[in-house]
Amino acid sequence: MSKPQPSLVWLRNGSLFDNSWSITPQGIIRNELVISRLTRKDLMSTITCQASNSNLTRPAASSITLDLNLRPLDVKITSIRRPLSAGKRVELTCQSRGSRPPAIVTWWKGSKRLQHVIEDISSHENLTISSVHFTPSIEDNGKLLSCRADHSILPDSALEDSWMLDVYYAPICKPDQKTVFGVATREPIQVPCQVEANPPKVTFHWQLNNTFKVTEVKNFMSADLMSTAVYAPRTNLGYGQLLCWASNKVGKQKEPCVFNVIPAGPPQTVRNCLVGNQSMDSLVIKCEAGEDGGLEQHFYLEVYNSANGLIQSNLSSTKSPVFEVQGLPMSSTFLLVLYAANAKGKSNSVTLSASTLPFPNKEVNTITPVIAVLIGVVGSLVFTAIAIMMIAKFRGFDHNKDAVESVVNDQWDQEINESEKYMLRDEPNSGTYGIGREGHVSLTLEPRRTPEGDVFTDRCQSDSGSTISSNTHQAQDNNYKRMPRYLLPPQAILKEPSVVILNEDESVMTTETPLINGLYFPQYANAVSY
Repeated sequence: MSKPQPSLVWLRNGSLFDNSWSITPQGIIRNELVISRLTRKDLMSTITCQASNSNLTRPAASSITLDLNLRPLDVKITSIRRPLSAGKRVELTCQSRGSRPPAIVTWWKGSKRLQHVIEDISSHENLTISSVHFTPSIEDNGKLLSCRADHSILPDSALEDSWMLDVYYAPICKPDQKTVFGVATREPIQVPCQVEANPPKVTFHWQLNNTFKVTEVKNFMSADLMSTAVYAPRTNLGYGQLLCWASNKVGKQKEPCVFNVIPAGPPQTVRNCLVGNQSMDSLVIKCEAGEDGGLEQHFYLEVYNSANGLIQSNLSSTKSPVFEVQGLPMSSTFLLVLYAANAKGKSNSVTLSASTLPFPNKEVNTITPVIAVLIGVVGSLVFTAIAIMMIAKFRGFDHNKDAVESVVNDQWDQEINESEKYMLRDEPNSGTYGIGREGHVSLTLEPRRTPEGDVFTDRCQSDSGSTISSNTHQAQDNNYKRMPRYLLPPQAILKEPSVVILNEDESVMTTETPLINGLYFPQYANAVSY
């Protein structure tokens, strides 16, 4: 404390920020500063708490400096956005500004993270510069390349800049084109050639390669990424391979598209035929197609009944030699004839034998009674075993009960070491008390009523085991309840007993007896005389 009373203010970077101080009931001057929202301008600000009471003394002050976690302000791919060339290594650069600590910058191509990243962190404006090296491929054309800046602590702080990859590459053949053409001599055909390229502006040229020489083909038409050659073999030497190339600004196609021109003829035989999914009235037949002979081919299936030789079904397919035959008679055998055909004729036939399934045999169910008998026998054995176990359990219980009663009523001459201790305990459900030897067998002590009158007798054996004392007490009032008596075996020596638990409804004896001398009832300590 000081005299005169000081003022307590807050300063930010040396300027007054808050002077709303107050005095607590204890006489303490207090000024609590609450900054509801920190901004970037608070970064590295010095906040000072200053106390002063006059211009004659030097103010007392304490200061802190604010260091903040800041999200990235922006992220940007700074490399020139230009087409990339397939197969050529390229370096791209991205920068992020404003993050504190520096942002974590990652590169992504679609959903795949790129490696080989180099980072350069500058303290100026918290700037992070990241560079990535990668080699684009033809498959990368049209994919999204992303640069992502993220704060390592603050959630939902990621920023991203991306651009579509434009990958240039020389023309390549478009997959899944028809490559075999069958034609008769002097019969013109049109052979289309399709390519993929970027940029898509291409030029084509054609050649014919036969056994003897390579000839330039001049008769073709081109549009966009497709060119169609018109060709007619003049003689048998005119058959061979038509080769198609395309070129763009990146370069010429490395491998030409190859189309085989062969003499037209009937298709080859279907092969690898299998019969499956047989049922009582249907079959499925699957085969592989052979060469089509240079022309479009169709596939046929004829189903004959082996019993009478009559045709049962006739199917055709334009796509593939796969057939499903339905509506067949059950338990019958059939002859299956398959072949292919085109404008030049049909192939050799393939013959198979197949059968439909018979109706399920009723004898299959004859085993059910046998299973039922087995289940009954097993169930009876299990029930018998359970019954035997239950009987044995109850007999064991009765035997244990008899053994306990025998110990109470008969075994009065058993010698017990003086060191063994007993505990009088409540036996629930039976209304009896038990004296148990710690670590050994239990002895049951049953409460009994005196035969007539209000007299009870306690008997116990002295420590030497040679004297039995008897105390007889006459009740003073005949209206009293008859007191239970507790008979202990004469060999029971009660020394240093454990805690005794009594039922609430049991009477409490207030007269000293030899039994009570050996027991301690803490809950009735005031009622028992010692």
